[in-house]
Amino acid sequence: MLIYSNDHNAEEICERSLSEALRYDPNSYDALIQISNLRILRKRDGEALTFMDKIYNAILEYINHGDETSLPSQEILCNLSKNYSELLQYVKAIKILDIILKLSDEDLECWYLLAFNHYTIKNYKYSMKCLKNFKRISDKQSFKTDEILDLEDAATELYQAIENIRKNTQDGELKNNNIEESEEKDNEEERILDNSNADMNVDY
Repeated sequence: MLIYSNDHNAEEICERSLSEALRYDPNSYDALIQISNLRILRKRDGEALTFMDKIYNAILEYINHGDETSLPSQEILCNLSKNYSELLQYVKAIKILDIILKLSDEDLECWYLLAFNHYTIKNYKYSMKCLKNFKRISDKQSFKTDEILDLEDAATELYQAIENIRKNTQDGELKNNNIEESEEKDNEEERILDNSNADMNVDY
């Protein structure tokens, strides 16, 4: 874990601790994600991506071999997806979020993040499907924390942005404009996106 301190040398202490951890275990997910966080803070994005891609490649290997038990924790997966999104690596962010939701499809934040990343690469149709799933889960919450309310506000804003795009299209239909990304979507992801009350109206 990162070390938080008022000491102006806190980052250097953290750097040394993480470097030592990686010498002990070069494949430590926790150390890799934390040192990538530190690199992003320092605007050393290329180095951050190197560490992040080590986790990403390991994840793909486990998925390809059907070994879900060896995957990083959901916290690390979510952190990784956010880092990829911050570094404009939206396709990789989407792939990680897909994996999270295949393991547990009731995560509000992940549905919002997936909607946002699809929106960013102009996959508006997928983005709206994700918002539909977001609303389905949100509606089931009997008590809503400030975090959930903030996510709902963000989802409402994203929904309105997509609706404005739909209204401004010639035929009023949403499309997945990023053809390259759309072609990468497999049948399993389509099942996840479509499996949650496909006829539900989204009316933020």
